[in-house]
Amino acid sequence: ASTAAAPAMAATQGATSTIVYGGASVAHALPAITFGNVTINDGSVSVTLGGNVIVDGTLNFISGKLALLTHILNIGPGGSVSGMSATNSFVCNGLSSKFTVTATTNIGTVYFDQTTPGTTNSITTFTLNGSGNTVTLGASDPITVGTLALTNGTLADGGNTITVTGNITGTG
Repeated sequence: ASTAAAPAMAATQGATSTIVYGGASVAHALPAITFGNVTINDGSVSVTLGGNVIVDGTLNFISGKLALLTHILNIGPGGSVSGMSATNSFVCNGLSSKFTVTATTNIGTVYFDQTTPGTTNSITTFTLNGSGNTVTLGASDPITVGTLALTNGTLADGGNTITVTGNITGTG
């Protein structure tokens, strides 16, 4: 698949803005900015993080995956996720991806890719730091975490195994 550069964007998109990444034959990279709403509709091609990204609206999955690579994805204070499933999920990079939730409400159920267990479902740092939020892991979705930082919020395992290879800090 070919790669298309994202259009030039301001460092922060408006809280009500919606950016849609779609086109099954072209790979897309989210630039390192703060987004309002983002929709992933890329079919079999993963959208990737092109740097550290904050989503402060809804991260909506219609079709496709979001590859975190070696960057931080932060679901910000006004953020949530929707449409995630075993096929519409986050793809990690073998304990080099970082996932942070600073949302102040329940963000929804999150899924991590299970294609290559120990790699595509492994996060170096999983941080919950949003008072009043709950993050729930999707069904049949075990994950491996290097550091689990529970400052504020609740991590609901959804009946899954969470393997922590490093430290657990805080109590949420």
